[in-house]
Order: sequence, then structure tokens, then C-alpha cells
Amino acid sequence: MVCLIVLASGRVFGQAPQFSSILAGAVFDPPSHSVRMVLGIPGAARISQVLLDGLDNAALSPDGKNGVALRQNNIIGLRRLDEASADVIDFGSVSSTLNAAWSPDSRTAVVWFVNPDGTASFHFWTAAQPVAAPVPVAFSFSSLQDVCVTADGQAALLAVRDDIRSGIYRLMPSGSTELVTQAADPAALTLDSSGMFVYYLDRALHAVERIAPNDSAGSPEVVIPNLDSSMTVTALAILKGGRLALADTSRLSVSLFDVNTAAWIRTIELSAAPDGFVPLGGSDWFIVAHRSEEASSMLLLDSRSQSVYFVPADEN
Repeated sequence: MVCLIVLASGRVFGQAPQFSSILAGAVFDPPSHSVRMVLGIPGAARISQVLLDGLDNAALSPDGKNGVALRQNNIIGLRRLDEASADVIDFGSVSSTLNAAWSPDSRTAVVWFVNPDGTASFHFWTAAQPVAAPVPVAFSFSSLQDVCVTADGQAALLAVRDDIRSGIYRLMPSGSTELVTQAADPAALTLDSSGMFVYYLDRALHAVERIAPNDSAGSPEVVIPNLDSSMTVTALAILKGGRLALADTSRLSVSLFDVNTAAWIRTIELSAAPDGFVPLGGSDWFIVAHRSEEASSMLLLDSRSQSVYFVPADEN
């Protein structure tokens, strides 16, 4: 059973508009190659002011105040986006794609890129500090299925698919790695709000599991078993009320499950493929689909009501 969410005039039919919230936060807008502000109330918000342009891609911190970006294949840091003029920091590394993740507290970013020999290197960047030299890892770039940063920003968690080495690993800023748990085909990492558990998809088992990120001797716990094998889950998020959200690119949808009971709640159909769950300005809202072209709209998910809204852009 699928709940079809019909959107019109920016608001979801069947859901009461929540005008108690004012949306305000920075977002990377792909069609304009810029970081822009989202302003307004749910159902009437718009992508407006350009804060910084000329970017190929960008990943902003959860509070929207800092970011890492790609500009002409150069990896750069963006500091103080919420002020009149942002600082741009050159990482001294190049990449054809941006691969980045932020700690939940918005203090630390990790950026990874491919080396000439096919292995990967990682930058750990605390936004208030200078950029440190990248650290290499023994895994190939192609084996990295996903990366997230621990709640304290002191380590990165890697989902690795590499034959007998497949599993979840903890990477320290020094470059040392430690196996957290074996997993045949892990992907789509996310932390709960406390940072006590990392949730991940094991594509070999068609299940979502979780484990404490610092527990190298523990065993993972199955949270959602027996997922439909036709789903193409690319991202997870923990929402308000113990809801686990799964982004499914093959069905253009977000499926919601109860974390405690594993019960399916409902599936929200989208008008575009979801590209993740990106927090907007430290709020309870997640960007689930960025704009892909000038005529399209961004899609915002309210984690409290599980409603989805269109957010168009001002083009003048």
C-alpha cells in the first residue's frame, strides 16, 4: 500500500500547513551553481538570495553556516556563510566529484577523494581550524559505499564493500582504521540523534541494522528485516518520533518505518528521485531532492509531520 502525496501550490494535500515554523537556511542549488537562502513559511517558502556562486557542488553543515565545495575541480572550504562575506579556504586537493559528510554538530567535515593509484584519501576539517593534510587509507575509492562523521567529530565511519574486508570501519584523523563490524554489502549510513548508534543498510541481507560506532566487539542489531529487494535505498535518516526514513530512487519515494517495532508506516511518493536527507539550517526539515534544472523545485520533508513541500526558486 502506498500513500500518494499530491502537491499543489507548494503544500501537501491532506496535511494541515504548519505555519508556526519559519524556514530559513542555506542550500546548494545545482542549476544556479550557488549557495542560496531558503526563506518563508512551509508551503510558501522560496529559494532566494545568492550567498556564493561559481560552485560545481557543495555540501553544507547541518546548521548551514559552513560548507565544503568543489570549484573547478578544487576542493574548498566555506566558512561563515551566514555573514556578509564568506571565507573560502583552499584544501590543496583536486577531485572530479565532491564526496563529503558533516558531523551532526556542524563542527567537522570529512572530504574524500581518489588518489592516482585508486586508493582514497581523507581530509578532516574542523571549520574553526586550518585545513590539515589529507590522510590515505588502504581501501580503494570505489569500495567506499558511504561515509558519516561521529557525533563528536573525532572519527569517520566508512561503509566498505571489499570482499572479505567488507564492513563498517572507524577512521581516525591520524589515518588509522578499526573494524566496527563485518557486513557483506553495507551502505547508507546515518546516526541517531544521540550519536549512540549508526544505522546502515546491508544490501546483501535486505535489512537495516545498527551498532554502536565505538563498539568493535559488539554485534549489529537488525532494525528493519526483509526489505523489498526491488527497492534501491540510497540514504537513511532518523526522524522525529522514532521514524526511520529510507530514500528509494527506483520508486521515487521515501518509506517510513517504526524503529522500535520495524513496522512499515507509509510510503511518500515524490515527483523526483530523492538524493538524500540534508538538514536545512539546523531545523527539523530535510532536503530530500535538490533542484535538477531551472524549472524544477526543491523538495522539503518535515520530519515532524512527514509532509513534503515544493520549494521553487526566484530566478530574478
